[in-house]
Amino acid sequence: MLSLGLYYKSTLYAPIIGKYESQGYNFFNTLYEFPILNLALPETMQAAYNAQHSVVHELTIEASIFLWGSLKDPSNKAADGVYNVAFHPDVQRWTGQDNFNIPILMGIFDPNGVEPGSPHSIPFNTFAPVAVNKHDNVYYSPNNAQFKLVPGRKVVTFWTAALSPDKRSSAINFNIIITDEALQQSLHQTITEFQYTPPAQRNERLIEALSEAAVPLPEADHNALGAAAIILAAAAR
Repeated sequence: MLSLGLYYKSTLYAPIIGKYESQGYNFFNTLYEFPILNLALPETMQAAYNAQHSVVHELTIEASIFLWGSLKDPSNKAADGVYNVAFHPDVQRWTGQDNFNIPILMGIFDPNGVEPGSPHSIPFNTFAPVAVNKHDNVYYSPNNAQFKLVPGRKVVTFWTAALSPDKRSSAINFNIIITDEALQQSLHQTITEFQYTPPAQRNERLIEALSEAAVPLPEADHNALGAAAIILAAAAR
């Protein structure tokens, strides 16, 4: 398996997930963000990088594990369960432009509880070019990187990845969407209770809560260490 030695990424430049609206997005709230360190990439993602002749260890990579909660407007859910991945913040950092309209290689990998959001789905388990358009200095368009939440799931997980236009940088994230309101509230309470404690202690308690709720985390690339220990090692840096 291929492992990554990655460090903390600012949420400011993370891809965002939400419901596309004609005048903006109804984004999911970020409950928490973990740094990634030495986690094994899915084989499908590794194959996708190889197909683009990109060597992961030669790329500049920003990566995180995101724990997503309710939508900013929880009353405005997608009736069909279809949401969109917006890599616009990453593209803005890569290009240094406030407005752009360019194709970006992107994909969802190792989906668990999500499926293609036809007819404008983000590629699944491969990279393919998808137009990314930021215009009027504000708006993210179009609604063309869709995925669909499988009904009846309390938790869904999936990786997202994208390559910069010059293929020198990449954004990789492991996403955990908590769709169950009771679990959202429980995890939010845990985060609130430990918000002023040292990062290692706070992360350890949250990982315990995730484990108790049977929320899957990415596999570690070292047999002697679990994902929790590796995440905590990165957080303590």
